[in-house]
Amino acid sequence: MDLEDISQWLSTGKPPQTPLVMLFSQYLNAEEAAQIFQRFQSEDWIPNGQVLWSGVPRDKAQKWADNHHLQTLTTAMGPLMDKEHPESLKSKMTPHHWIQYVRGASAVFAWHIARGEKVTVLLPPPPERFHPSGLTNYQAIEEPIVRGQIGQYAVRKIVLVHPTVTESEEYFYEGWPEDEYSTWIQKYGLRNKKITWRKIGRSGDKLRLKTLMARPKLYPLAEPIDWVEKTETPREYSASLSLSTGPHHIKSGTGQAALVAALSMFFVLLSSKFALLALMGVSYVLIDETLRGSEVNQSCRLQANSKAGQEVNCVKGANNFLETISDRVEFKTQEESKTKLKDWKKVQAKAQKEVKNIEVERKAQVKAQEEAKRKELKDELKAQAKAEKKAKAESKLPDKALKKRK
Repeated sequence: MDLEDISQWLSTGKPPQTPLVMLFSQYLNAEEAAQIFQRFQSEDWIPNGQVLWSGVPRDKAQKWADNHHLQTLTTAMGPLMDKEHPESLKSKMTPHHWIQYVRGASAVFAWHIARGEKVTVLLPPPPERFHPSGLTNYQAIEEPIVRGQIGQYAVRKIVLVHPTVTESEEYFYEGWPEDEYSTWIQKYGLRNKKITWRKIGRSGDKLRLKTLMARPKLYPLAEPIDWVEKTETPREYSASLSLSTGPHHIKSGTGQAALVAALSMFFVLLSSKFALLALMGVSYVLIDETLRGSEVNQSCRLQANSKAGQEVNCVKGANNFLETISDRVEFKTQEESKTKLKDWKKVQAKAQKEVKNIEVERKAQVKAQEEAKRKELKDELKAQAKAEKKAKAESKLPDKALKKRK
């Protein structure tokens, strides 16, 4: 359960190995997270009144949210985002640490949103609504949480708005679970202006999040991701171990040569048979112990090298696994983008065809109306001429009658 896992993390400082808490703890420590949770649970929180945004200028998104009395992350965080406020940690953090902190706050913000009914998301207009990389904060962190891909909760509906198109600032349509973007296109048409997306590097934390979501589907029996991180320490240990075995081997060889040379000199100098036998016995014992020690050192060195090789292979395998998963996730994202682009093109062609049909119908209606007006006018003129002719005929009748009487 999300609440139990979060409560355990905040009380003990040790995050449980669940995807949601692992995501939070990747950016925040327990103390930072507790402060943000407390802020979002205050009376300032507006039920179902939050806004997420991506690909829209920050000022534009904030102004739109303020005009509609909704909360962005900045609004909901309140004093925690104000560098001058004593509760804010911004002045105590490096720029990199602050970026990580804001990402963690986005994750907690999304989780609180997911416990409600709906959320409003501001995006660029079709056909390119989302960043091609799929690695924006919204795509990699917030959307998976509000849709229930990470965590226990999910909103019932995601509502989309495209505020950069002035005439559609007040037009809301469903983006999830049903994507009704075709209704927007039919009303406002496609925007052919190419969007200049900001560059997003291959952020390791966001790639790990995508891997975290994709991995249970691809490898349900695989170890959790923190296993890979634990292999980094043995990697350093194995390197130092392999380096430390070299000099010991060299010293051992030098000692053996010196010992043999000294014994040979004593063997030549001493001529006494007893001394010779005693010296031979001592030299035999020393040489035997030296050779045994050398064999033991060599055996230990081989075992250490074998262990180091296994650990290095383990790390390589883990790295290859992560690279494979990342490539698969990226390939899947690219394929989804291509599919969406094809769908957008089909909708665009359909919309253009419908617009042409409407234009043809409108022209036909105008032509029919003009012809009807002409016919009506012609009939009126005929009727008027007929009436005038009749009037003239009637006006001549009295004159004819008088002539007949005379």
